[in-house]
Amino acid sequence: MTKIRVSVVLLLVWLIAYYLVDWWSPGLKFAPAADVLLPATAVGLLVIPGVLQLNLGWLIPALIALLLVLKWATGAPLIGEALSDTVTEALALTVTALLARYVSKHITAFEEAMAQMTIGQIRERRARYGEVYNEVRRARLHHRPLSVLAVRYDGHSVNIALERIVRDAQQAMVTHYLLASVGQVLNDALADYNIVARRGDHYLVLLPETPAEALPETIQHLRRACLEQVGIQLQIGAACLPDDATTLEGLVDKATVGMQSDVLPDATAQPVSHPAQGGVAMPEVIHGDVDRP
Repeated sequence: MTKIRVSVVLLLVWLIAYYLVDWWSPGLKFAPAADVLLPATAVGLLVIPGVLQLNLGWLIPALIALLLVLKWATGAPLIGEALSDTVTEALALTVTALLARYVSKHITAFEEAMAQMTIGQIRERRARYGEVYNEVRRARLHHRPLSVLAVRYDGHSVNIALERIVRDAQQAMVTHYLLASVGQVLNDALADYNIVARRGDHYLVLLPETPAEALPETIQHLRRACLEQVGIQLQIGAACLPDDATTLEGLVDKATVGMQSDVLPDATAQPVSHPAQGGVAMPEVIHGDVDRP
C-alpha cells in the first residue's frame, strides 16, 4: 500500500508541477493539445487492461506522434521558435507515461497479492470443464446417481457493514473475498473425488455417486462448515440425475433456481465470528481433479 500511495503522489505532484510551470513561466507556452493529452495519457494508462504488457519502445513514440498530430491539427506551431516548447512537451508526456505505468504496476501487484491471499491454494488444483460434462455423461450412461449443487453466500447474513463501502472497487474486493472463502470451505469440506467449479457469483458442486436421499446431510454439513469457519450462511439449491434432469444444462438450471429461492431455516441466526480461511458458462474447476471412466 505504501508503494501505491507514493506512486500516486508522484504522479499527482508531477501533473501539478507541469501546469504550474505552464501558467507561470514566461519563457514556456505549452500547446492546449499537450495540456489535454497529458492527463488523458495518465488516465488511459491506469484504466486500460494489460497496460503493463505495452512495449515502451513503441508506446512512447506513439504518444509523441499523437502529440505532434494534435498540435498540427489545432494549428499550433511545431518548429522554429516553438521547437523548445515541443521538445519540452514531448519530454513531459514521456515522464507522465512512465509515472502512470509505475502506478499501474503497483496497483496490479496489490491486486495479485490480494487474489493470492484470498484464494490461496485453491487455484493450484484445476480441471477442464469437460470433466464436469463427462461425469454427467458417465452417470447417465451407467445409470449411476449423481447430484449437482449451486452454492453462494447469503448476503443478508454477512456481518459486514456494506453501507460503508462506497466505492465499487471496495465492494468487489469484499465479494471476491467472500466467494474465495466459500470456495475454500467447499474445498476442505468435500472429498477429493467431488468437483467444485466457480460459475459467476456462485459455485457448482458435482457429487458423483450421491443420490437425492444423501443430499440433506451433505447440505447441512456444508452450511455448518461455512458458518463456523467464515461466519456466513449459504444458499444452496440441488438437482439430481435422473429425477430432475438428464443433461448438465438441466441439472445446473434446476440447482441454480433452487439456490435463488432457497429460504434458510434460521435466517435470523447470528453469524459466528470466525476469521475466513484462507447454455452453461464455462466455470473454473478448483476441486476434484480425478480421472473417471
